[in-house]
Amino acid sequence: MKTTRILYATSKKQLELMKSKGIVDKISTTVKKEIREKWMNLDEDSKLEYKKEARENSEKYANLSHNIPSQSTIQDYVSLYTRCAPNRVHLMVSNLNERQIFVLREMGFGRRLPISTKDVEFILGVKSSGVDVSIVASAEEINHICQQHGLNVVGDIPINLLEGKLKEMKTSGKEFVGCFVLFVLGTLLCLTPKPYIKRSFISILLNIDEFKSLNWAKLVLDFLI
Repeated sequence: MKTTRILYATSKKQLELMKSKGIVDKISTTVKKEIREKWMNLDEDSKLEYKKEARENSEKYANLSHNIPSQSTIQDYVSLYTRCAPNRVHLMVSNLNERQIFVLREMGFGRRLPISTKDVEFILGVKSSGVDVSIVASAEEINHICQQHGLNVVGDIPINLLEGKLKEMKTSGKEFVGCFVLFVLGTLLCLTPKPYIKRSFISILLNIDEFKSLNWAKLVLDFLI
């Protein structure tokens, strides 16, 4: 039984890795045949446990070997209107049992359920560690920040206003950074059904000097769920 677990839970790539490290040389045809016979005699529940272990080992291997590109390309802005409800998906997945989650993974619905900040970092390329992003400020503070950045509008901030300002900017100071962060939040990270960014997000610019140390992935995940 133990031998069966070892073979089935070991993918071809993992076996190659073990060979390169001198852990194993090869598995003989006789041993393979013996293991295959034992596998065929297992009941479905036992097979499911081994499949689960194999998937987990495969994920560990992928995490070790996968290289994430260090640079990304900024694409042209495209309007996005969606009824996507990740919060409802998150709540639904949270109520599933372990076997249900495994079956969904086998179907190809993601290697990780539910979604974590690490998943957000992997998909969107934003930092998943550091200080929590604060979106708390008084109305007076928000109005003052809007004036500083030339966002003199009532209510939520139109995305096209931010886009227009960015296209005209030639500087790279705090005004540019603040405007770009709001633009990305409103078009990619924290989308709403309307082409506006919530006015409360203006409060993020109070800590513009600390942007490098903020956990943007957690902000996105909290907003989604």
